[in-house]
This record gives sequence, C-alpha cells and structure tokens, in this order.
Amino acid sequence: MSGVEVRVDAAGLRAGEPTVRAIATSIGTVLAQLDTALVREGACWGADEVGQTFAAAYQPAVDAMRQALTDLRDGAAGIADALLTVAANAEQAEDRARLRFPVR
Repeated sequence: MSGVEVRVDAAGLRAGEPTVRAIATSIGTVLAQLDTALVREGACWGADEVGQTFAAAYQPAVDAMRQALTDLRDGAAGIADALLTVAANAEQAEDRARLRFPVR
C-alpha cells in the first residue's frame, strides 16, 4: 500500500469526547425519567380480559424500548471512550514511528 497516508486528529477526537459523553448522559437521564414514570403508573390497565390483552402487547414494547435506550446510552458512552482510546493510540504510534524513523 505504497503512498497511503493515514492521519488522525487526536486533539479533535479528544475535543469531541465531552459532547458524545454528554449525549450518553442525556440518554441515561431520559431512561431514568421514563423508568420513574412507568413505575409510578404501574399496571394501570386492570386485570380483566381487556387489560390483560393490552398488557400482553404493552409490556414487551416497554421492555424493548428500555433495552434500546440502555443500548443507545451504553453505545454512546462506548464511542466516547473509543475517541480517547483512538487519540491515545494514534499519538503513541506516531511517537514510536518518530523514534524508529528520526527526521534528519
């Protein structure tokens, strides 16, 4: 792969991390608020046949939404972590390359 050059803006990656971390935190806040509201409401649809039919569709949808928000929060936090890792790895690789191939 002669002539291929890869550049990484480590400072730019680090600068983006707080924004991505804030997004993860915001998603976590929404998830906590949702959980609080759902717990507060409880099973308000009743235990009769209509209520049971509603619950059979409602509860799996709620569980899926909670899981999706959890995954989204964790994914955003993982991206924030990865930004810092990539920045550090790129700088370390650059430092090693400078030591191996000093500029004359």
